[in-house]
Amino acid sequence: MTAPGPIIPPNAALTVGGRLDAETHAALTEARRLRDAWAAATLAAQAAAHAAAQAQLHEALAALGAWRQEAEAQLVRDAQALALALAERLVRTDLSAALATLLAGLPPATDPAGGSALVVSLNPQDLQALGVPPAGVTLLPDDALPRGAIRVAGPAGEITRTVRGQLHQWLAP
Repeated sequence: MTAPGPIIPPNAALTVGGRLDAETHAALTEARRLRDAWAAATLAAQAAAHAAAQAQLHEALAALGAWRQEAEAQLVRDAQALALALAERLVRTDLSAALATLLAGLPPATDPAGGSALVVSLNPQDLQALGVPPAGVTLLPDDALPRGAIRVAGPAGEITRTVRGQLHQWLAP
């Protein structure tokens, strides 16, 4: 193997009277040994540098793969949140009309004390969109309720529902 490095002249170039003295021969042999050791060390250093670079590349590719998976998962979460927000907006647009229809269909009811049998609590913004409640139903604003939520209290108990909760229930696998 011819390795790059210092050029060492052939023995014939250093012969005197057709002979190479022992001291010159030993110096040439040592020079060639050192040149070959230098070439081997250079190749070993290059191989080590290549292996280190390859290991760094593998680490970077693994990190990129992990980042890609997280980015895809975040994209799915963002798409689901956007779909939910759009659905809420669509449902909320028709919520007032649907609630008015629902309340209008309830039979008049009174509690034994003579007051309203049903108390319906809504977010104040949702409440503004409704008209006059039917007999036996009291509408109350409740700032604690988010938009699209309703709480109905009556003689049999109380229920609270939200548009978001209902959509999550419908979308659940």
